Parts: sequence; structure tokens; C-alpha cells
Amino acid sequence: MSHRADPKEDFGWGPPVLLGPGVNTTAFEAGAEYVQSAEDGIANFYFNRGPSQAAQDIYVASITRNGETRGSAVLVAELSDVTANDAAASVRTDGREIFFGSTRINPAGRLDLWCSTRRSVHEPWSPPENLAAVNSTANDQQPSLSSDGRMLLFASDRTGTIGGTDIWMSTRKPSQ
Repeated sequence: MSHRADPKEDFGWGPPVLLGPGVNTTAFEAGAEYVQSAEDGIANFYFNRGPSQAAQDIYVASITRNGETRGSAVLVAELSDVTANDAAASVRTDGREIFFGSTRINPAGRLDLWCSTRRSVHEPWSPPENLAAVNSTANDQQPSLSSDGRMLLFASDRTGTIGGTDIWMSTRKPSQ
């Protein structure tokens, strides 16, 4: 974590500091996603943790605006499948929709994009749904949702890539 004394100073970042034992362990931690709920001002920090980069689950920690954890991170059970690699969460700005990559229900071990929603930031996440309209037979991973919630960017090695893994985009129509 790093702070800026003046939020308008784009390059005024201070030195980074370790979030500490509430978040960091001897396991592999990555995929940081910070979201502050407009409902109640609570800030949550989503990330993935596991024994290796290929075996992770999604965790959440409550964090103050100053970067202090309000306790240890906890497993988000409804988003984590112990037999799969669940990682790289991207949360909508209101905290009610989350996208992530997972190998769940995929015997080929390929990554797919999954989505879960909830009516309020105080409720559990719905059972994750596979984004079948977006996913391919290749690895689709590392989703990033735009701030207006209409554009989903992600990495994929699907047919049509220029080389290796490329960045792809999918847009959804505004709700009526």
C-alpha cells in the first residue's frame, strides 16, 4: 500500500508499506482489488491466496482509509471452490457484482470468467455463474470491470490473438 498526501498530485506517492499479517501470510497472495462501498463507506480489499499461483481462493479483508486492516482476511466461501483455482477478482464500484477467473467445472484445467452478485454489500454473494457468452475454449482470465460497469476487459489466449495472451474487451448494453 502507498499513500498520497495530495490526491491531486498524480506522482506524489509515498513509499509502499506491507499490509501486515492480517493480509499477508507465508502463502502466495496476489490480485489486489480495493473497493469502498457507497452504502456504508466500508472499504474491502479482495485478493487471492493459496499455496501456489495455480491453487488459490478469494479472500476479503476490511481496511480503513489509512490502510489499517480491521482484522484478519477471511475466505469468501461462496466464491471459492477448493478443487479449483479462483483468482483475480474485479468488483463493481458499488460492491454488488464481482468477476473472477476460475478453473472450476473445467476438466481441461482452462480458466473461465465467472460472475456473482448480491443485493447489498451486507449479504453473501450469489452462486457464481460462468460467463459463457464471453468465455472461449482457451484461457480467459484476469477480468477488469470499468467504473461504469459496462465494459469488461480480460486476458485470453483464444483464437485470434496476436501472440501469447492478449487483452480482449466485451461490452454490455445499459439496462432498460
